[in-house]
Amino acid sequence: MKIAIFTSARSEYGSLRFIIRKMISSKKIEPALFVSGAHLLKSLGNTIKDIKKDFLGKLPIFKVQCSFISDSKNDLSKLVGSGIMSFAQTIEEWKPDIIFIAGDRYELFIPTIVSTICKIPIIHMGGGQMTYGAIDNQVRNAITKLAHLHLATTFEAAYNISKMGEEDWRIFVVGSPGIENIYKLKFFSIEELKKELSVDLLIPTILCTYHPATLDNIRLKDALSNLFISLSKFPNFQVIFTYPGMDENYNYVIKRIEGYCNKRKKCFVFANLGVKKYLSIMKYCKVLVGNSSSGIIEAPSMRIPAVNIGNRQMNRTSSSSVINCDNSKNSIIKAIKLATSYKFKKIIDLNENPYDPFNNGDVSNRVIKVIESITNKIDLLNKKMDFEVKKNEWNKYF
Repeated sequence: MKIAIFTSARSEYGSLRFIIRKMISSKKIEPALFVSGAHLLKSLGNTIKDIKKDFLGKLPIFKVQCSFISDSKNDLSKLVGSGIMSFAQTIEEWKPDIIFIAGDRYELFIPTIVSTICKIPIIHMGGGQMTYGAIDNQVRNAITKLAHLHLATTFEAAYNISKMGEEDWRIFVVGSPGIENIYKLKFFSIEELKKELSVDLLIPTILCTYHPATLDNIRLKDALSNLFISLSKFPNFQVIFTYPGMDENYNYVIKRIEGYCNKRKKCFVFANLGVKKYLSIMKYCKVLVGNSSSGIIEAPSMRIPAVNIGNRQMNRTSSSSVINCDNSKNSIIKAIKLATSYKFKKIIDLNENPYDPFNNGDVSNRVIKVIESITNKIDLLNKKMDFEVKKNEWNKYF
C-alpha cells in the first residue's frame, strides 16, 4: 500500500519522524514524503535539508512547489493554489493509494483538495481538537469532513469527531505524535546546548514561541508590545525566542522579536532549532510563554509550566500545568509569576497529560497497527456515509 505523507511545517514534521520510520520498516506500507510550504523557504531554515538528512535513500522525497510571494492573506491563498497544481502533478507520477496528513495548518488544503477530487482516501491525524482563536479550527474541521480515517490525539477529540457525524469505526485514539519524542529522544545536555547555541541554560530561562493569532481581537502590534513589556519585568531571566510558523504577518512577528532581542541582554532568537534542540531547551527552562501548541501538548509531559496567551489555543484540551491569560500586560505578568512560583511547581508534579492517554508515548506503533489493519479496506474507506438526520427529532424543520 503506497502512502503519500504530506509535510509543510517544522513542528508537524518533527512530531511525525517516528511514524515515518515505522512506515519504512512495515512490510505492508510503501511510504513517500511530499515536502512543501515552510520547508522550502530559506528564511525559515530551508528545513527540507533536514528531512533529506533524516530519510534520503530510505524513501522517495518529492518537492511540492508553491509560489511564496509575501505573508499577506491573498498571497498565502495563491501559495495554496500553486501547491495544489504541483501536488496534483506529483501524485500523478507516484500514484499513492492513501494520503497521510497531520495537524491543522492551511497548507493541508493542498493535499486534501487534490485527494478528494482524485478519490484517494485521506488519513488525518489531529482532528477533533478545538482552537477558536485561529483559522486552524476551520481548516481542521473541514479536513475532518473530507478525511476517511481519523487518528485522534485525545479521547475528547475522538468524541468531537464522532459528534461531527463521522462513523465510529473510522476513529482511533492514538495520542499526540509529539509526545513520542519526549519518551524516545536523548536530549542535549546543558553543556552541549551551550557549545551548540552559545546559550547557558544554567541561567533561569523563559522559552517563548509566539505565532500571529489569526482570529484574535487585539492588534498584532499591541499584542507583541504587551508581550515584550511583560517579559522585561523579569530581568533575572534570559529569553529564548523561536521563529513563528508561516502564518499571515509572520514576517512582522520575526522583525519585532529580533528588534526586542537587539535591545535586551541575554535574549536570543533562532529560526529553526529542530525538535531535539527545542525540547532540550524546554527541559531546562523555567516556563514556556506564548501561544504555541507545544505549550499545550509537549510541555505538560516535560513537567514544565506553560503560559498560554490570547485566543489562538482557546478551548483546546489542556492539563493543569497550562495557565491561560489574555493579551494584557497585567495578565501576562501575573501568569508568569504564578508559573515560576514554588506553589505552582507542586501542581505540575501531579499533572497528567491528555495528549498521552495511554501514558507510554507509543504513538507510532498504534498508528501503524491502524494503517496496516485497513490495507485491504481502501475501497470501503472511500464510501463515506453522512450521519442520518432523525426526522422525529427535527420536526420543526420539515
